[in-house]
Amino acid sequence: MSRFNFKKNEVVYNTIEANPSKRIHISGSVFYDNKDTPDFEPNRFVDGTTLNIPRAESDYRPNFVSSDDFADMDVEGTLTRDYDTTSNVGISSDLVDDTDPKMRALKNTLNHYKRISQEYDFAGFEGKSTRLVSIPSMLYGSSIEKGSVELKFYAEGSTVGRLQDTKKNGELIQTSAGNGSGSVAGVVLYNEGFMLLTGSWEITDASTEASHWTSFATTGSALSASSFDINFRGTTKTPVMTMFAHANRGEVNSSNNPTFVESGQTKVKNSGSFMYIENPEQAIKNVVSSSYAETGSFEKTVYISSVGIYDDENNLLGIAKLAEPIRKREKDSYTFKMKIDV
Repeated sequence: MSRFNFKKNEVVYNTIEANPSKRIHISGSVFYDNKDTPDFEPNRFVDGTTLNIPRAESDYRPNFVSSDDFADMDVEGTLTRDYDTTSNVGISSDLVDDTDPKMRALKNTLNHYKRISQEYDFAGFEGKSTRLVSIPSMLYGSSIEKGSVELKFYAEGSTVGRLQDTKKNGELIQTSAGNGSGSVAGVVLYNEGFMLLTGSWEITDASTEASHWTSFATTGSALSASSFDINFRGTTKTPVMTMFAHANRGEVNSSNNPTFVESGQTKVKNSGSFMYIENPEQAIKNVVSSSYAETGSFEKTVYISSVGIYDDENNLLGIAKLAEPIRKREKDSYTFKMKIDV
């Protein structure tokens, strides 16, 4: 088996950015990504959701272990339990104004983005009733992608209003027809995950219920026939290590596979208490095919099926397996590209 050290330019570190689409539907309950059950329930088996307690270091009994099991358990054992990582979309139960502690906590952040749009100016929220919607970072990652936010207001099964950031500057503009079309109804904080809605006009007269952007994402007897959508794309950044393993011409042309040599040969030349010597004259099996004979002219050939990654002490860290073995002759050169998320 051949082993080579990675050179300077054969290991590359970079970051892959992805923008997964997300949908939150609010209709009495909150539904995440078109799930048929309400509430936000993330993947149960994600990193950091397994609780491990060494029995030797635990003098107390966790509530998920019965007293009998705890007493009978080997002191060297480990108590393990999977638990959910949960989060919820935050919707202010009542309208807030510039004197509310939640709004005042966002004052510096809002004023920071005034250079992008004057709609962020905190002074513009004075005297206004604001609906505050917060999206947990677990849903969008490092930030919400600019220009991807779309809010929809449904009344009695029909879309009566839609807000979009068409300028990609955080302004939520009503793009649906009707009252307030083209007006700014609020702003979105992409890095922080907040949406502030101030549009107080009547969106449509077609519904029997009041439809204002300041009543977005609320439910109750006054909005029993209304539902809402929050659509956006998140931003996830995954560090990736890319490794290039080369099988150059004239290299990697021997195999430890027993089928690499002709069968029936003596494999060991000599052995004893202090030595083990293989037969250096074993004939390599000829696998070259020919149209006119059982085999063609001899050509040293191997088939590469996997690439192993070792550390400095020759400990095997991982194996990259090929979908199909690749034929490698002495005149062939190959480069294998391997990626791993770090």
